[in-house]
Amino acid sequence: MVRQWPERQQRFASHREVADLVARIGRSEAAREMLTELRKQIASYERLSAELSESDVLHTCERNLRLWQQWLASGGEPEPAALEDLRASVRARADGGVPLEDLLHAYRIAGRLGWQILRRHAAPGEQHVLLDAAELLMLFIDALSEVVTQTYLAERERLVSEEERGTRALVERIVDGTPLSTEERALAARLDVPLRDRYVPFAAAIPGASPRRHAALAARLRGEGRLAVTEGDRVFGLALTAPAVEDLGEGPQALLARADETPRAALACAREELQLLVDHGRSAGLSGVLTPASHALELLLARSPRVATALCERVLDPLVRGGEGADLVHTLRTLVHCGFDRARTSRALHVHRNTLGYRLNRIEQLAGLDLAQPRDVACVYLALAAEQRAA
Repeated sequence: MVRQWPERQQRFASHREVADLVARIGRSEAAREMLTELRKQIASYERLSAELSESDVLHTCERNLRLWQQWLASGGEPEPAALEDLRASVRARADGGVPLEDLLHAYRIAGRLGWQILRRHAAPGEQHVLLDAAELLMLFIDALSEVVTQTYLAERERLVSEEERGTRALVERIVDGTPLSTEERALAARLDVPLRDRYVPFAAAIPGASPRRHAALAARLRGEGRLAVTEGDRVFGLALTAPAVEDLGEGPQALLARADETPRAALACAREELQLLVDHGRSAGLSGVLTPASHALELLLARSPRVATALCERVLDPLVRGGEGADLVHTLRTLVHCGFDRARTSRALHVHRNTLGYRLNRIEQLAGLDLAQPRDVACVYLALAAEQRAA
């Protein structure tokens, strides 16, 4: 509902004269002239079907001309029924995929053409009426544009919500391996997603972005032939081919976790892994493409939080209790960051190699480790990864 229709026409002593001028204009001829101009200037109107162009767009133009005449004559808000007719037309445009900017552009074009038509129908002695008509026309176009914008956005949000709910049910059934209903098969056809026995599952996140932005991302991916739904601050989806980060359209900071092509029987497990992988990527400040194979250790920890906690306690707690905790944990973290290269680690810490050797010996003594043994090296790496994940 528009907040308030402008009543500034009450200022004009000649506003009824403007209404009389408008009444002399043949609405059908003016509407056809407007349709011709809209087709020339707006591509989406040219793509409309012939039936819709002739019956619906012409009706819309005639209705708006009639609405303007009523508004001028009454000096108040249009009848609710007239506005509901306008809203129904806008909803139809939104359902048909006509962009909002094209609709608003159409009203601007109609306003300019309406002014030209007024000038053609004005008598030589009605120049003062034309001056008032110009401002009144702009006020009317502004008011209609507000109704159009509010109605369009509400309709698109409703459509996205319904589509999201339907897609969510479809994704759940595909992942669970349960039979699909007729409605879900129809939705898959409408989204142009073939029903297969295997899909490429993926999860995506935009660091720091709101759930609303993730919902918009999911809607955009659905429009490109992928089954995508929101999960709060991330998106989960199924595709026929592996998506790329560029497909998200969210820049290099976007995070995309994806698996290989997976049979339906294994999609539930793959979905859980990708959700964990996205969470890990966010906590580690990663971006780009992540795969389960490239982050297998982190997935093992994420799937076994109790084991991860026990590993942290086993490796790190003794260092903290030893009185040199901060220095020793920082040393161990730097050692891992430098790939267990002691020369690089000493340079990174700005300490002599002997000092580094002393610290590493203390770590081994306190934690009961042998940093020359691959198994203990793996424990250190996993313990620090678990600590980072818990932070």
